[in-house]
Formats: sequence, structure tokens, C-alpha cells
Amino acid sequence: MTEPQASPPSVEASKLVADEVDKLLQRADVVLSRESCATATRWLARAPACFDVIGGIAEYSGAGIVTAPIACGVAVTVRLRDDKKITLHRIGESSLKTPEPISFDLEWLAGRSVGEFADAITGDVSLRAAAGAVLAIFAGGKMGDGVSGATIVVDVQHPFLVDAGTTASSALATTMALVRAWGMHFDPNECAQLAMRAENEVVGFPCGDGPALSALYARRDCLTQIDCQTKTAPQHWTLPEGITLIGIDCGHRHDDADEKYARARTTAFMGRMAVDRILKATDLDGHDWQGLLARVRVADYSSHLKDHLPMRTRGADFIGCFGPTADRLTCIDPDAYYRIRSRTEHHIHEGGRTRDFATQIALSARPDGRASMIKAGKIMRRSHWSYGQRCALGSVETDRLASLLRKNDTKDGVYGARVSGHGSGGLVVVLMEAGDEARQKLNGVLSEYDEFSGQTATIHEGTSHGALEFGVHEV
Repeated sequence: MTEPQASPPSVEASKLVADEVDKLLQRADVVLSRESCATATRWLARAPACFDVIGGIAEYSGAGIVTAPIACGVAVTVRLRDDKKITLHRIGESSLKTPEPISFDLEWLAGRSVGEFADAITGDVSLRAAAGAVLAIFAGGKMGDGVSGATIVVDVQHPFLVDAGTTASSALATTMALVRAWGMHFDPNECAQLAMRAENEVVGFPCGDGPALSALYARRDCLTQIDCQTKTAPQHWTLPEGITLIGIDCGHRHDDADEKYARARTTAFMGRMAVDRILKATDLDGHDWQGLLARVRVADYSSHLKDHLPMRTRGADFIGCFGPTADRLTCIDPDAYYRIRSRTEHHIHEGGRTRDFATQIALSARPDGRASMIKAGKIMRRSHWSYGQRCALGSVETDRLASLLRKNDTKDGVYGARVSGHGSGGLVVVLMEAGDEARQKLNGVLSEYDEFSGQTATIHEGTSHGALEFGVHEV
């Protein structure tokens, strides 16, 4: 496996990072000055929030993902203590009340199951993600007996966007800072895996490695394409001059969003089991899909698989025929009904859409690049439709936003829009021109949406360094 490395930063980038380090340490020192510490040395890491531009949930079915870092993120500062206590504080620019700190002793982790830990660590989700990172490092077996406790300051830079992977950013920055502070050795991919263990097992969200890998390998002002299966060196592209990505928070997230997301993952793994059995029973058994839906050829699916997949099946009937899924994060409800065919189709088609989108972004650097932008936007629209219609992760709000943005299409400088992240409300990512005319049209869309929905949509934009690019600073 090729271990990706961050490119040497430019002089300008180094100055930006240095200025940010100073500001972040000043904020953290307000808390650290009140804590018992064994050393004055501090370790600082930062991971950005990232837009899911395309790929999204298909990352755990073998699709690549394309993401982009935004201005907000999570910074974590660590100072070692003179005892075995772990204390986590959250600060930030959020208008929400500052949560109570989380504290526990390192000895308490010994013999503690993940479930017991998750039940005991309650409260603010960013702190739970950071606490989960401590558990993941401990469970990794590289923590010696001489490791001291730590005060950990989690600085959540407003806003805290669930659909931009902010909990993964919290866990990742905590992992990277603690690993350095404790003198341990993990490669970047291992840090991302530990962060996702924290999100899966302590926060309780069944996502794949994509959010953590995106935050890790992001590059300022770039789109990043990541293969979450091989975790080899990612590809980066800058958008053409005058083109930008923004996120629009629709102002509403449905109460059953997490349940729908988990159901979509469960159904995808059910589809994987069904496809595997069909392939083994046909002359396509040699098809090199490696057990990953996004690597099934669309032509093979249409010709040989589609008609054999159940459109809708009861969980108990599926278990009786196939047994439970092999995925540790999914659990089939015997009494629930699952739409296997449509969910499976999304993952098979999304793998191709992600590859095609990346190709068009790469081609957009040519003199006739506008044609590639138009094609990339159309791919985003197809992905948006599939996310909602095939996976039931859409919403009235995000569909309305996408529809309004599509109404005049490229005439108004908007190339494509797609629901992002967990779905069921939340963010819509927009590929558009950056000029004043396009922004005026966008403002008109937001006014029309606000009047329709009774919600206030907000724009999120900007960029920042990825966690590996930012580095871990010992000061």
C-alpha cells in the first residue's frame, strides 16, 4: 500500500498555518491554564469539515468519493497531565451553551467493553467523538503503561455540520494530536481508521472511512478523489478560475435521518449478499467485483442481475434465505421491509457516476472546460435523484432547493446541485460560477426557498487545509 504524504506547503500556505496555530493555541490556553499539567508543551492538530460532492454512501460499497474541505473544522489541543486522568473540554464559536467536560481515568479503560464505554460517555457529540478516539488508541495496543493522562481541548469552529463530517474531524484531530503527544507511531491511514472506530462505536454512526480520509487528505482550494478501499494516494484538482463549490444548509434535518441512513446501509449489504449468490449461480461468477457493489458493471446488472433481485422483502424472509449480513455495523430488523433492488442500483450506478464526475473535473482545466463543467453538473443531478428516489435519503426541503437551482440551470451560472452527506434534510452542495451575477441568482433562489419552506437556508463556503497538510504542531 502506498502511504500518501502531504505535499510540502508553499511559503504562503505555511504563513496561513502558522497564523492559525497561534490563534488556536490562544483559545485553547484559556482552558489549559486552569488544568493540572505535567508539561508546558502543547500538541495541536486540526481537521476540516468536508463537503461530500459525490460518492457519499457508496464509499462502503467500493465507490470512490470526491470531497472538498470548507472553512470550518475542528482543532484539538493536547497537554499531558501529571496523573492518569483524561479530561476533554469543548470550546468554539457556536452560540450553543458550552457543554460539561468529560473526564475518566486511563485505568478505567482496561477491561471495559466498547458498549460500556459508549453508554458511560454521554453529552456533546464532538466530545464523545474525541473520547472515542482515546478508546480506539487504547484498544490499538500500542499504549504503554507509562502513558500519562491528558487535557484535551476540542475547538469546534462554527458551524458544527453533521453532513460535512464534523464528528469524524473531531475524532481524527484528537487521534493525531494524542498519538504525537504520547510518542506513538501510526501511519495516516491508521489514524483515519481509529477515528472512524470512534465514530462507529462511540458516537454510534454507521459510516465508512470516507469522512475521516477526506479530512485527512484534503488540500486547500482543491477537490480530492479518494479510493476508500485501497486508501492509496488521493488525486487532487483545482476548479477552473471563476468556478466554486458552496453548501446550502436547508435549515431542517428530519428526526428519522439517522434511522434512514442506517437502513440504507443495511439494505446495501443485503443487496450485496443477493448479488453474490446470483453471480455464483450464473456464468458471471468470474466477474471481478470483489464483493463491492460499486464495481459491478452496469451492463451486467441490467442484463443478468436486476430481474433476480427482490424489489421489496421482509427482514425475516431475507434472514431465512441468506442469513445476517457480514457487516458489523448493520442489523436486519426481522419485522421491517427492505427495498433491496433500488438501494442496490444506487451503489452500482454511483461508482460509475463518481468516476465520470472526476474525469469531467480533470478535463475542465482545458480551454473548452465549460462543457466539462456542464457534464459534471448533470452527473451531480443524477446522483441527487438516485440518493432520494433509490435510497429514500432525500427530503422535500433539499429537493426543493435542487429544483429551484436547476430551474434556469447554466444560464444563471449554476451547473449542478446534489444532496450531501447523511441526507434527509441538511446540506445541498452546489457547483456554480463565482461571479456577482450567479450570486444574485442564488440569493433569489434562497429567498424563494425560505418563503416556500418557512426555513432559513444558510450558505457555507470557503476552504482550509487538510489534517495531514496542516500537520501536528508541538509548541
